[in-house]
Amino acid sequence: MSENVSIWGIAYLENTPAHPYPDLKHAIVFGFALDREVIRKLDSGPHQAYIDECNMANEKLTSIGMKLEKKLQHMGYNAISMTASTSDINENKLEAEFPHKTTATKAGLGWVGKCDLLVTKEFGSALRLNTVFTGAPLKAGNPMGKSLCGNCSECIDTCPVNAPTGKQWDPSVHREEIIDIQQCYRECQRASKKINFDHPLCGRCIIACPWTQKYVCEV
Repeated sequence: MSENVSIWGIAYLENTPAHPYPDLKHAIVFGFALDREVIRKLDSGPHQAYIDECNMANEKLTSIGMKLEKKLQHMGYNAISMTASTSDINENKLEAEFPHKTTATKAGLGWVGKCDLLVTKEFGSALRLNTVFTGAPLKAGNPMGKSLCGNCSECIDTCPVNAPTGKQWDPSVHREEIIDIQQCYRECQRASKKINFDHPLCGRCIIACPWTQKYVCEV
């Protein structure tokens, strides 16, 4: 990609459950790594700098998605961009229409951690992502087939409501087996209310992850 993103890949999505545009069998997924200094301060919960950093990344990613959509369409291919924000989450099911992490694992960028977030070797979970579905015949990456979390329990130990179950992810594992999403959501609401922010978020599991720690400690 010509845009200065931190990470990107291509996924092949045929027969992927919940795919909103099944005729578009490929997707480009891309993301920005969040600022190291901002992420380091998440150990006590969300803060204004984290909110600002996520909002800035979301705006950039959504803009890139729209440009990429138009470029692919100009080349004669159907393309539909998602947005990088979480405003499209169904609050009854507490899930997005289609999670970016699904595209990312299919593209081989990372795996789903025990906290139900995408984990990458390069940035841990300190990422914001966006996805563009397309009919262009792109060469896809090799899908991630297993978790690399091993016996690590840092995100589990950090969660104040014990939302992660400890279940190891693979593509056949459902979210409900990995995390109590209702407990997680309630804690996110509580953490956000503490700083007078309307959108539920927490972030403690992000900084707890050793892969994130490796990223934020890099010089």
